[in-house]
Amino acid sequence: MTEIHQRIEAEIPCLRRYPQALVRDVADADDLVQECLTRAMDLWREGSNLRVWLLTILHNQYVEPDWRDETATACAHRRFHSVGTDILAAADPH
Repeated sequence: MTEIHQRIEAEIPCLRRYPQALVRDVADADDLVQECLTRAMDLWREGSNLRVWLLTILHNQYVEPDWRDETATACAHRRFHSVGTDILAAADPH
């Protein structure tokens, strides 16, 4: 593992906390972090403040309209599926 990979890996706990506060959903937050890490591997420039740079990528992804629309749709789908599963479980006499 290269030095930059090790430095980025050390930032993952911080990277996970920020989007969880933004989206209030662990799965969506992890999606944001994954996208951030993918972009970070392609865009890293030596000499930048790594944490600030990663959090900036993360924040910019969050405010992108395309990401928010997809996330809202996915979140609604998960909630609908969860409610449907709960209803079916409650109705099951076994």
